[in-house]
Amino acid sequence: MSTVFSAPLPSPLPAPVRMPTEERQALIVAAAIDLAGRISPGAITTADIAREIGLTQGALFKHFPSKEAIWVAVMDSVTT
Repeated sequence: MSTVFSAPLPSPLPAPVRMPTEERQALIVAAAIDLAGRISPGAITTADIAREIGLTQGALFKHFPSKEAIWVAVMDSVTT
């Protein structure tokens, strides 16, 4: 009879944090600004922005329809 060893189960992921749309959009914009300070803005992808704040790209696109819309929001936030 052989002994079967199993690896420990990974810790469950924390539950997603619900926040109002305006707050989530501000978080996305802040992440884009932060990334732009480290990487050329032209090289930043929506996947980079989403990963920076622990979102999926699908969740990011629920708040902004495109990468261009994110950059418009970034420009609005730094010029006002």
